[in-house]
Amino acid sequence: MSRLSLTAALTAAVLAAVTACTSTKTTAGNGDEVELVHSGKLTTCTHLPYMPFQYKKGKEVVGFDVDLVDLIAKDLDVEQEIVDTPFEGIQTGEDLNASKCDLAAAGMTITSVREKNLDFSRPYFEATQALLVKKGAEYDSLDDLEGKKLGVQQSTTGEEYAKKHADGAKTVQFEDLGLLLPTG
Repeated sequence: MSRLSLTAALTAAVLAAVTACTSTKTTAGNGDEVELVHSGKLTTCTHLPYMPFQYKKGKEVVGFDVDLVDLIAKDLDVEQEIVDTPFEGIQTGEDLNASKCDLAAAGMTITSVREKNLDFSRPYFEATQALLVKKGAEYDSLDDLEGKKLGVQQSTTGEEYAKKHADGAKTVQFEDLGLLLPTG
């Protein structure tokens, strides 16, 4: 799909999503009137960090989702404002219902439960689950984790997958992906 047609499709999805729960108006490039939470801003809820979709580079939030929403904001002739919020409020739709943001961009897997709470754009990335271990570790698969602790990001499809497929492992929840990854 071309960048322009993807932008048009996403703009249409955003138009549908933001008109129900907002307070100030702007006009999209196609002439449709759109209501936004804050005048002159397309407010995006996300949960940092989740590379390559959204993460901090210095003091700036960057990433694929950020660039994509910037295109939509440009079409609306507004600036994107990013709100870092817990993932739970995004996936349940609470943040949108509370007018905390106009849309959410959080590299989220589309599930039937989430579709009851949110209107999704067309999928633009196919994700898989993976087991990350320290180099040289004796673990090659989830089967090797019986009796061990397995870190998962809470409220994600990764957590659901681990609970279903890591028999005998004890899952330990972390609020975000960054807390799961080793530093240094």
